[in-house]
Amino acid sequence: MTHPNKIDDLPTPALLLDWPTAKRNIDRAAAFVEGRSVRLRPHFKNHKCVPLAQAQLGARGCCGITAATVDEAVVLVVGDDLLLLRKL
Repeated sequence: MTHPNKIDDLPTPALLLDWPTAKRNIDRAAAFVEGRSVRLRPHFKNHKCVPLAQAQLGARGCCGITAATVDEAVVLVVGDDLLLLRKL
């Protein structure tokens, strides 16, 4: 597989992530809930990126992660607390 040389050559949709900024935001969210009686439960559909979900869970501000579909849940086995939301 060849790597694109220009942003215009990326297959779409594509997630472009600034890891330092993402890490800073994850740390800020974790710090916000620290010492409070609440925890975060990020929704996987917002980014659909397993390494990012792992980073969110590793920040200690999260109690688990949420998936909207069974397909998301299957690729998302990154923690022990997974909430699957389903329309009835």
